[in-house]
Amino acid sequence: MIDSILIDLQQYKTVCKACDKILDAASDVDEVVSIPMLHVVREHPQCLKLYNFIFNEEKNFKSRSVNLLKKALGLTKSILFDSKINNIPLNFDKDSRNLIIVSHITNPNQCSNIDDEYFGSLHNNLLKFSNIRPIILLINQTSVSSKQLSKDLSKNKIDRIVIPKSSGLLNELRILFRLLIAVYRFTRSKIFRDPVALSILNVLSKPSIFLSGMSALRIGFFIEKIVKISDSKYVFTTYEGHSRERIIFSSARKANKDILCYAYQHTVLNKYQHSLTRNIHKKYNPDHIFCCGAITHSILSSSNSLNGVETSILGSPKASLGDLQSKTIDNNKNLTFLFLPEGIESEYQIFFKFILECANVFPKSRFVWRSHPLLDLEKLDFFKEKILPANITISKNKFDDDLKLPDIAVYRGTNAIIRAVMGNLIPIYLKTKAEISIDIMSVLELNRVLSISELQSIIHNPQLLVNKKETVKFCQDYFRPMNYKSFLQVVDQNGF
Repeated sequence: MIDSILIDLQQYKTVCKACDKILDAASDVDEVVSIPMLHVVREHPQCLKLYNFIFNEEKNFKSRSVNLLKKALGLTKSILFDSKINNIPLNFDKDSRNLIIVSHITNPNQCSNIDDEYFGSLHNNLLKFSNIRPIILLINQTSVSSKQLSKDLSKNKIDRIVIPKSSGLLNELRILFRLLIAVYRFTRSKIFRDPVALSILNVLSKPSIFLSGMSALRIGFFIEKIVKISDSKYVFTTYEGHSRERIIFSSARKANKDILCYAYQHTVLNKYQHSLTRNIHKKYNPDHIFCCGAITHSILSSSNSLNGVETSILGSPKASLGDLQSKTIDNNKNLTFLFLPEGIESEYQIFFKFILECANVFPKSRFVWRSHPLLDLEKLDFFKEKILPANITISKNKFDDDLKLPDIAVYRGTNAIIRAVMGNLIPIYLKTKAEISIDIMSVLELNRVLSISELQSIIHNPQLLVNKKETVKFCQDYFRPMNYKSFLQVVDQNGF
């Protein structure tokens, strides 16, 4: 199985360099830059699956034709029923300092939240304490239509614009035609001596690869449209290193050459994070990067590949305002473990296998499984018809409630571990064989296990079950409290 291949660190760095070469060659061609494959976000196994074919002996790329068909059917439905912008203000004050905030809706429950999931209360604070007028656009990452989500938001009197899942039949055809022509010309005009870059170039013409750029180009279409209507002076988007973020900046500048483009690095950074930490053609780069805390600010401010893009700390809604003491666990008690997988099925499988082993070896301990909001364990095929041991519980609680009883949090790549440590749980990282570590706390001396026997050694050693002060300090610094004044300071410095 190609998907079972694990790319090592050297191969990962080779892929990063190859994709950067292709992006440099693409220069300012939006249609090529829109293709997600060319933006290597980080060293997570899920991100790297796409490149396994390069190091497979047959060098054979397997097209996901079934997924492509599902997407085509979904798009057809959206073209017919979900291509209109709803909740757009009828009258923009073009004399105001209009700001477009691009965020996400990942769960329909967000339609009842006044604060944004990613930017928190920033928009409300700007409305109250400045003359900036924010307009929040939501990228729809749910299975619910943007039309229905817009209705739900209106019903709750929450001012948001949900970006439609389609730009309409004619616009979709125009975007598709531009994409086809650009990819055709690019793949036939460029020659790379680097065999990895050549392998990637050769698969760009595969429908399952180049059509993945449609989503970013569609978002860009709506960004350009709304910037023109609102005469916005700023655009501010979440920033993880995805192609859509680059297209948002490019599309905003297409509509207003003087617009200022701000990026919000809102989540965790891995040790070898890539696409976020480097510049490409100037029209795709942010004017300023706001960071969620001191840790990521330190990483990005020292990144030479950003070529002088300024950074500052904005903070995060995820920040904890409380002061915590370091924690020690009595290893004579029956421990309770909280399992925190990311919302990725392959990660669920790793955690699920381990939690079953733990429940068997430690029958007197309790194990709490907390699913990610994007993925319900009970709906996955590998879980169906499973009879769980009595000491395993699948939580339906709010996250803060799940932090009250457990002693230990088992994690891999999730940012939820920051909150768990701030909730006074001891972190234990779950390793896999031959992996590139995705531990966001890799710089700290923590407990990390590959097997049940290693876990047994840890819980029987009282000196190991200690939440050290440096761990707590690290987590406090990772997500700082959101401060709208930090945003205003940067905006005012830019002279608008």
